[in-house]
Amino acid sequence: MSFPLPSPLTLRAATDADAAFCRALFASTRDDLRQLPLPAPMLEQLIDMQRHAQETSWQMAFPHAAALILECDARPIGRLLLDASGRDWRVVDIALVPGERGRGHGGVLLAAVRDQAQAACASLALSVLRSNEAALRLYQRLGFTLVRSDEMRHELLWQAGAGAEAAPAR
Repeated sequence: MSFPLPSPLTLRAATDADAAFCRALFASTRDDLRQLPLPAPMLEQLIDMQRHAQETSWQMAFPHAAALILECDARPIGRLLLDASGRDWRVVDIALVPGERGRGHGGVLLAAVRDQAQAACASLALSVLRSNEAALRLYQRLGFTLVRSDEMRHELLWQAGAGAEAAPAR
């Protein structure tokens, strides 16, 4: 699975060689755990356990999801886990390394995914932590609408024909 992206961004299938990058990327998203008063080895073990639990859960819930690596100038900067196996597509996860967040790469990637969903006449769903207000604003700029919330997350939906004209956030 590939989506056209403007240079220098590219998207490719994740391979076993990306395991260390994916571990480090996950760890970079867990500031909540880093605040715990734990010795470094115990903290790293906890983060690794959380990563394993999350990946196992996603594999069970989305067995057909594609793991994709976002690169900038052939350097990995992010990961997209996308289930496009049916009429209703799902962004299972999207994450960028800290130094690349806020630079427009996520918006460009999601706009490309949204455009491919449009071409396939598919809807596109995702969820975001309620605390991630910047991501929520990005998703809404890209035409996603809030469909429900709970104490932890917002669920958003983009529907073919209902937001394709939204400009990519760059």
